[in-house]
Amino acid sequence: MLKKALAAGIHVVGYDANSEPDAREWFVQQALPNGIAKAMIDDMVTEKGDSAAFAIVTSTFTTPNQARWISEMQAYQESAIPT
Repeated sequence: MLKKALAAGIHVVGYDANSEPDAREWFVQQALPNGIAKAMIDDMVTEKGDSAAFAIVTSTFTTPNQARWISEMQAYQESAIPT
């Protein structure tokens, strides 16, 4: 659908969730995935404490941006656990 829009002369700009590069003219990434993950984990710790448990609810694990945020959250959380 995006490629059809481009072919019709419609400008296509992606943000938040990227598309294939040949299906858009620009992509605006408002924040880096590791920055989003860090902010989300840090906010949860501020609100609930560093020993609170949490679960992640997402629309789908195949959505690239959400899957990346979850992966980055897990990596950040694991890096903060003392060994």
